[in-house]
Amino acid sequence: MKMSVGIPVGEIMVREVVTTTPDESIAGAIKKLVAADVGTLVVIENSKPVGIVTRGDILRAIANNLDLNTTKVSDIMTSPVITAKPDVDMEDIAKIMRDNRVKRIPIVDDQGNLVGIISETDMIRVAPAVYEIIKGEDVLRRR
Repeated sequence: MKMSVGIPVGEIMVREVVTTTPDESIAGAIKKLVAADVGTLVVIENSKPVGIVTRGDILRAIANNLDLNTTKVSDIMTSPVITAKPDVDMEDIAKIMRDNRVKRIPIVDDQGNLVGIISETDMIRVAPAVYEIIKGEDVLRRR
């Protein structure tokens, strides 16, 4: 099924991204997640995304008994991080998410600086048909 959303992610991305640095402790990252009530932190160096840390990454660190005060974000972050530019169509972003099994993609400008983030939920809210792309055909077959 071919669909075209025709909406660049820059129009719906969240511009106020909660970030951390590779040297931050996991405990510090947890405080940022809780304070901002988000599930993901983009890890930046010189305004450029170098990784991403999710609640799941932090839960795995806890389950593995890592010291939350001394273990750094760089030890648990996913890197390299998949990024996109603001002019990329939501349909293409949905395919990237599906193919790479990610739920959020940092958005960068032409210099690679972080300018926003887009999530599955952000896109589905604007264009519900994106759900079919993100989840793929198996969702339709399971119904």
